[in-house]
Amino acid sequence: MKTNMFVKTHWKVLKHDFLYKFFRLRLDLVVFIIMKQVVPHNKRKFNQIFVVKREKADWRKAFKREWKELLSRVLNNDLYLTDINNWFCGCPSFLTSHFLICKHLIQQKGIVDTLFFDMVYRHHQYPFINTTSSQIIDFERSNSHNLQTALIFEVAEDENLQVCKKIYERLISTTEKVLDILKDQQDKGNFKWVKSVEKNFQPIEKMLTEITVYKRRRTMVRTFKDSSHNTLFFN
Repeated sequence: MKTNMFVKTHWKVLKHDFLYKFFRLRLDLVVFIIMKQVVPHNKRKFNQIFVVKREKADWRKAFKREWKELLSRVLNNDLYLTDINNWFCGCPSFLTSHFLICKHLIQQKGIVDTLFFDMVYRHHQYPFINTTSSQIIDFERSNSHNLQTALIFEVAEDENLQVCKKIYERLISTTEKVLDILKDQQDKGNFKWVKSVEKNFQPIEKMLTEITVYKRRRTMVRTFKDSSHNTLFFN
């Protein structure tokens, strides 16, 4: 019953925050933006909330505000089946609540401290709200596992970065040596040699031309089709 709103929210963020510059864009560009912008953005937010813990989830503030509002309401004489251990109540407000809370559960739970709102976790399976100590321990273990997984990815990214640095160093060194050879042969007036090796520089000249045109463009690139292998990931 609640699944469709998460899908709508996902597409709303995708269209309003990342695809607002485009109109009727191709599918390959959508996949490219999701992989290069949306996924890194969500990964950074996940690390800030669960790994580094510098931020709090957006729903916690609204949950705390609604909790305090329901705590101040007056109970009527209606009797409902209320169980705070399994976090269930038979009142209609519980079933229609965004956080599955109601005044009967909250007032039976009693007054809680400020740390309680940092210890509450939401689940995709019942019970959807759980504050037991065992659940918090399981989450901490899961959090530790996520941290180890994040460290593994960071090590892989560092290794990939080192490989790219070595490639840059090798290409720069080769280009500088070739430039020295060209200047030396030019000073010696060796024109027969330069005519025989001119074809070796045609791919480099093509790359330079495509990058120059790409940097001077006035319109945004629409899809992969608008780019070549020389300009696809050029920044």
